[in-house]
Amino acid sequence: MNDELELDGNWTVGNVARKRKRLKTAKVEAGQLDESTPEPKKRKRKGGKVLEAVLASELPPIGKVSLKKWAMTRISTAWVAEAKSKKLSPLEVKELRPHSWWFLPCPPQLAVQQLPDWAAKAKCTQVQKLGCTSPFDGSISALLVCSSTDRVFAVKADWDAAYPACPAVPLAAHGGGRKKDQVTRQAKILQKGTSLAIATPARVLRLKEEGHLDLAKIGVVLVDLAKDMKQRDVLTLQDTRSDFFKFLREIQALLPKAVKVPKGLALLLCGLSG
Repeated sequence: MNDELELDGNWTVGNVARKRKRLKTAKVEAGQLDESTPEPKKRKRKGGKVLEAVLASELPPIGKVSLKKWAMTRISTAWVAEAKSKKLSPLEVKELRPHSWWFLPCPPQLAVQQLPDWAAKAKCTQVQKLGCTSPFDGSISALLVCSSTDRVFAVKADWDAAYPACPAVPLAAHGGGRKKDQVTRQAKILQKGTSLAIATPARVLRLKEEGHLDLAKIGVVLVDLAKDMKQRDVLTLQDTRSDFFKFLREIQALLPKAVKVPKGLALLLCGLSG
């Protein structure tokens, strides 16, 4: 992994700055440079190396192991970008360390309505319930996290067209009235259980904080990587990314601790647009 992407909080930017300072001092002592001469300012490239790593990690992988490692890298690079943006301390950065065994080996280009067929062919029991009759125990077979309310309803339209007998439940700011009333209405729907809930990270956090969402009753968390018109997704749009990682830290304890741990909650990346 690139030095810029290390998750121990020891960013290489400081090392580069110290190296430049030593080089300048050596040139001054050798008489090659006037100490009062200011260094030319360099234009910063928007996004920097973290963004470049994110974009490079979007190359379609092949094979189960490669798919899991790709998914881990995709989340890790986004977490590094979030840590730098929020100026987190090294200890805070270490609070979240993605592992490859958290993820299901699904091709990220698949749309959510294609996942049940993929699960049947791949014999992935954690996703096979998706598209079946909604559970009645208040559980959520799959929770899809999207970048915006518009994206939530775009995905819902595609899903409902493919599975009209099992419509998705939207969890986002919509429906009119106060947000408190919206949350209450959505909480009543969740009490019945659903095969697929499509949500924004912010609404998921609010439902959880108000006691309407039991994270232990989620079967699999799907991460939608579709981009908006500005080429941003749930992991690169800053506000949404912050809420997503708050949610990920909430469910981290429910994810497998090691490769051979019995199956529990899992992550799956999908909807990657070209």
